Amino acid sequence: MTSIKDVSGLSKDYKRVEQEEKLKRVQAAKTEKGDGAKKGVSVFSGKDKVEISPQGQTLAASKTKVNKYADELRSLRTSNQEKIEEIHSKIESKFYSHPEVLEKIVESLMTSIPFQSVSTEGLKPETELTDEQLQHIREKIKNGDYNASNVIEAVIGELMKII
Repeated sequence: MTSIKDVSGLSKDYKRVEQEEKLKRVQAAKTEKGDGAKKGVSVFSGKDKVEISPQGQTLAASKTKVNKYADELRSLRTSNQEKIEEIHSKIESKFYSHPEVLEKIVESLMTSIPFQSVSTEGLKPETELTDEQLQHIREKIKNGDYNASNVIEAVIGELMKII
């Protein structure tokens, strides 16, 4: 194989000078680009263009929506937690044991839940209560035993099963 000769006719000195000039232009462009970035000025020509695909646009919009909904959930959790703490403090202070409050709760339940008319005809208790058992129940009512929060919660649980 024969080696290829330089057929450009340019001397090596000219080529070296040309290479040095090219290197200077590249370094100047880099410096200018760095200065432009510092000044907030774009070093790109007006011909540069960025296109985001429809899928990319959808993803960006989805991310925005997800962040919005996450913020809403965080605020709901805080709001719900405050309400739960308020309810717990009312239970501890026996707020729900007052007859007028219990009456309002029952009224609210009766109006908010679509009860069908229930006929008690033909219903018999599973067991007959003796006079002694009835007296015991009356004493518990009189002593306020059924006003305890755990009893009220148990009754509500049983009512929810029926509904």
